[in-house]
Amino acid sequence: MAVQTIRPNGDGGVNQWSFCSHNPHYLGINEVVLDLAGHITGSEPNGDNNDVEEFTFTTFDGIEDNSITQVVVKTEVYHIGARRLEVAISWDNGASWSGAVNMTTGSGMSTNTFAGLSYSKADLDKFELKYIADCPNKGDLGKVYQSYVIVTYTEAVVGYGHDYMGVPAANIGSVNGVPTANIANIKGV
Repeated sequence: MAVQTIRPNGDGGVNQWSFCSHNPHYLGINEVVLDLAGHITGSEPNGDNNDVEEFTFTTFDGIEDNSITQVVVKTEVYHIGARRLEVAISWDNGASWSGAVNMTTGSGMSTNTFAGLSYSKADLDKFELKYIADCPNKGDLGKVYQSYVIVTYTEAVVGYGHDYMGVPAANIGSVNGVPTANIANIKGV
C-alpha cells in the first residue's frame, strides 16, 4: 500500500462561515507548515450554526481502479463550546456526502479516518471535503487552521506486471539489471 497527502486547492460549492483570513477560503487552511494567522471561523454570534465550508483537492496519478482503501482527514482545529465541528467527505463533487462525524478533538490536530473504501483515480478527481459549524449556543466558536487528507491506495503496476518464478511482480524491481518499468515481456510472456 502507498500513501499520498492531498491539500485543498479550491473552494467547493458552499462557503458560508462568517470569517476567513483569505479569499478564496482554501488559502487560509492549505499550508504545509501550520500558520495560525490563516484560518476559517464559524461562530454562534455570527449565525454560523450548521453552516458549511466545502473544499476541492489536489490529485495525483498512479492509482489502480478501486484501489483507494482509506482516507484520513487531518485538521488543526480550535473549538469553544459543548459541541465539536463536524467533517464529511464526497466522491462526486459534493452531490452526495458521507455521514458527518465529529472532530476527534476540540483543540489540536483532529484525525478522522474513513476506511473500508473502494474508490478510483476518477473518484479522487471528484473528492471534496466539508466542515460543518456546530455552534448552537452563545459563545460557541470553531476554527480550522490547517487541513489535509492522507490517501491510502494500491500503486499502479508499471512495466512487467506478472509474478516470475514465484516472486510477486510488486517485489520485482529489475530483471538482470533492467528496471521492470522498461520490460514489456520476459521470454515472450
